[in-house]
Amino acid sequence: MNKNVLIEIGMEELPTAAVSDLAEAGSQLWQKVLAEQSLAHEGIVSFASPRRLAWRIKGLAMQQADRKIERKGPMLAAAKDKDGNWSKAALGFAASCGVAVEDLAQAETDKGAALMFYGKEKGRAFKDLLPELFAEVIKQLPIAKRMRWGDFEQAFVRPVNTLIALADDEILPLAFFGVQADNYSQGHRVHHSQAVRITHADDYEAALESAYVIADIEKRKALIGEQVQAAAAALGGKALMPEDLVHEVASLTEWPVAIAGHFEEKFLAVPQEVLITTMQDNQKTFAVLDKDGKMLPHFIAVANLESKDPVSVSKGNEKVIRPRFADAEFFWQQDLKRRLADYLPRLEKVVYQEKLGSLAEKSRRVQELVKRLAPLVQADAAATAEAARLCKCDLQSEMVMEFPELQGVMGKYYARREGLAEEVAQALEEQYFPLGAGGDLPTTGVGTALAIAEKVDTLIGGFAIGAKPTGSKDPYALRRMAIGIIRLLVEKGISLPLQELFAWSAASFTAALQAEKVLPEVRDYVLERLQGYYRDQGIAIESYQAVRALDGDDLLDFDRRIHALHTFAGSANALSLLASAKRIRNILKKNGENTQAVAENLLQEAAEKALWQAWLGISGKVQAAVAAKDYFAALQALGELAAPLEAFFADVMVMADDAALRANRLALLTTMQQGFAQIADLSLLQG
Repeated sequence: MNKNVLIEIGMEELPTAAVSDLAEAGSQLWQKVLAEQSLAHEGIVSFASPRRLAWRIKGLAMQQADRKIERKGPMLAAAKDKDGNWSKAALGFAASCGVAVEDLAQAETDKGAALMFYGKEKGRAFKDLLPELFAEVIKQLPIAKRMRWGDFEQAFVRPVNTLIALADDEILPLAFFGVQADNYSQGHRVHHSQAVRITHADDYEAALESAYVIADIEKRKALIGEQVQAAAAALGGKALMPEDLVHEVASLTEWPVAIAGHFEEKFLAVPQEVLITTMQDNQKTFAVLDKDGKMLPHFIAVANLESKDPVSVSKGNEKVIRPRFADAEFFWQQDLKRRLADYLPRLEKVVYQEKLGSLAEKSRRVQELVKRLAPLVQADAAATAEAARLCKCDLQSEMVMEFPELQGVMGKYYARREGLAEEVAQALEEQYFPLGAGGDLPTTGVGTALAIAEKVDTLIGGFAIGAKPTGSKDPYALRRMAIGIIRLLVEKGISLPLQELFAWSAASFTAALQAEKVLPEVRDYVLERLQGYYRDQGIAIESYQAVRALDGDDLLDFDRRIHALHTFAGSANALSLLASAKRIRNILKKNGENTQAVAENLLQEAAEKALWQAWLGISGKVQAAVAAKDYFAALQALGELAAPLEAFFADVMVMADDAALRANRLALLTTMQQGFAQIADLSLLQG
């Protein structure tokens, strides 16, 4: 019999970040423990709010299937002593199986005859397994710091008030955290302080909604989006709703209600990124923008209740947000009293990293590197030098000291206010681009050069001090630096070998650091990151491996090759050509390559003559296409060899008895492979 099972833990308010994390982790753990007990089900749905974690397991088998048991005992030769009596080993084995030794079977094994026990273990009921399964799930939940309360042994993230264990409408036996499971949950703390009866596992959401609790976090997120945008539209704008903030607000509320608020227009003189940052980080509220993306003097907060006096709630929110904006206004006005260059002396005293020196030293290394990069991105040399000189100055401003996440953004605003060139101002922000996966790239040449230099310096320096990322640690965000370098070089169309780029950077570090020694490791690290970069684009790992085998490190060239392979894979000749490439590689790997010229007078079979003529017909096209970096055209030309190669392998014995014929055919195949290798190692692709 299968039933829908509901497990709910009701507790005091959870830390915001734990709400969905624990619910999702719990789903995975329930999947694991149920699979280990061979209890089939149709899926698990998790629920999460500030005061509850819950899981509904659909169609769960209420009983394990009976299990056949087969145990091997002592070898028959050791089962009896010289007098024919059962040995202690035999008797002990029988006792452990719960049978008399005479009831044991005998069977032949690879080591001879042995005593065997064959039996059946009756499956256990889920309700009997539940206490230990629940304990295992609780034990493995990723809770950084557990707490205890009362006199109970069990610890959890917060004190537990209620526990539900239902199979359809049946209450299951479970006691934990000093609480006996029943079918009563917690309602909304303000709107419904009474216990909420859950009559059936399938009625969970409806019962809680009647008690002013929306158990499904995704439903709360959707409701927040609808309410906030409706409130913003009523004010003539559109709400700025980052997914992370929506999720956080949904994790803070059980019954979300949007309430608009307002602030003085004078605060709009402060860069809107500052106001939005303090609004989102400190107040968890949403900014309202006009159709041009400019901030309006309004905000939308989300309360966790329906107030009888929303006007007073709104005024309370305004009262809290106003001092935050006043502080931001003060920082802005103070910073405007200085030029960016005024901060340069301070950078000498700020340690970037003990072994890598001060922020000023990092800035000087970046300045050296952009001298090389500026011509490659058609950036003005003077503007690039100026941007690199000032790139870390805003880190010492009052505003960035208060809001570190605004580094670069504030540099841009300060540069504009003091009349610096616009591309310099933009570059001060763009040096950190892309900010994350899929983030925007710089739009200016100066910004592109500065962004590459900043990331390369961080990457080389990180490896030089032994801070290579591990599975759990990446304190200098070197993975993000590597991916940023890949995107900048590839997507901005910059042809520059990594080895050359990294050598330029390494030359700027102190000799004692010996940065040049880590260059091969850094190069390999970046090339390895390409695998994930192309996987996200839906390109098969085999295509990455085929190009990687050439050991080239011009990422733009790598990109052209891998996209050519990806496109060619769908063409008519691809499967046949790739299968032949694999066969050629296997033959040459076993018998060795022959790099001597093919002797036409030794081509005897019609198929090998046809293959050679086909090669002569397309080799010029292949070389021209490769020289023009049109690798798809080169592959299309190679595709003309598909049919001749098939005929060759069907009609020609490569390993002929005649040594001269054999060597010449190996030379012919070596020529084919060398032609393929102008694009990639085609033998690694699926043919």
